Amino acid sequence: MSKYVVLWTSHKQAIIVSMTDGVEEILHVESGAKGGVEEKWRHHLGEYYRKVIDAIGDAGEIFIFGPAHAKMALKEELLKSAPPSHRVVGTETADTMTEDELVASAREMCGSGGK
Repeated sequence: MSKYVVLWTSHKQAIIVSMTDGVEEILHVESGAKGGVEEKWRHHLGEYYRKVIDAIGDAGEIFIFGPAHAKMALKEELLKSAPPSHRVVGTETADTMTEDELVASAREMCGSGGK
């Protein structure tokens, strides 16, 4: 049983699509980060990344979509703090994505086609 995760992230929210044995689950994680004092903003983002990593759970393969900086910051955080079983298999720049687009990408990634 492999768990695949496709997610889109910005500094405000993440939409996470998990696929396990052809069953999909969609989660939303809000960052709560607002502009303002740089140190406070970074602290909120750190908490946000931890929430996203917790939501990913025991994913074996992860593909990250998002604006340039947001997706790379999450990837760096995953590489630093996620369990070794997490494997980022790719990233792609996407300013916005719908849940349907993420679900289609997740299905393609895990080979379940149009289910």
